[in-house]
Amino acid sequence: MEILIAKVKEMNQDLQELKNKKEIIEQFIFTLENNNHRNLCKALEILQRKYTAIKNGMKQVEKKSREGEGELKRLTDSEVRIVELKPVWVASYRAEAESPEPRAWEVIFKWAKKYNLLQLPGTRFFGFDNPSPTPDKAVYGYEFWVTIPHKNFNIPEEMKIRKFSGGLYAVTNTNFREFDVGERWKQLYKWVKESEFSYREGICLEEHITLTGYNLDINTVQLDLYEPIKP
Repeated sequence: MEILIAKVKEMNQDLQELKNKKEIIEQFIFTLENNNHRNLCKALEILQRKYTAIKNGMKQVEKKSREGEGELKRLTDSEVRIVELKPVWVASYRAEAESPEPRAWEVIFKWAKKYNLLQLPGTRFFGFDNPSPTPDKAVYGYEFWVTIPHKNFNIPEEMKIRKFSGGLYAVTNTNFREFDVGERWKQLYKWVKESEFSYREGICLEEHITLTGYNLDINTVQLDLYEPIKP
């Protein structure tokens, strides 16, 4: 998931750079047209000033970003809720790739739809890195779960039926439009560290709430982050 987030951020930076270049070219054309092509030197001078202003502005943004890297915003108590997940059966599928989430989601969603699980009010979708990404390896794994009412389901060979033991969790919500999800995980971890609770062994889960189709669209997905805790 963190690699996917990083790729989205990189794409946003590329789009911003293209937008800046487009703005410079449009300004250049506008200046030429309004001077009837007679004052090329003036047009180039305006173009250079525009380019310098944008470049300096980008440097200031990058500087502020670097300065803020060491600062981790603390979650307020109202942004975190304590939830106890009950034991439940789940059907799981794990994919490995440089961006494994879409493939894992497609398999789980189609299977859940086949067995009409989407019509059940208690159906929930969880996911987590398995294994987590590492700096020296682009390929990582992501495992999706869908809750099921019992274990007697026919599943394809690549899927598994598991019993999730449940437990106590600190939970906060997030999305890809407004937050850096990786940063949000760090904030939740910090909140637990400074709270009356302590960490316990368990899987850090991401509950995918607003997924409604085959496509895993990170622009619409809503996540609840679950950090396992104990009193």
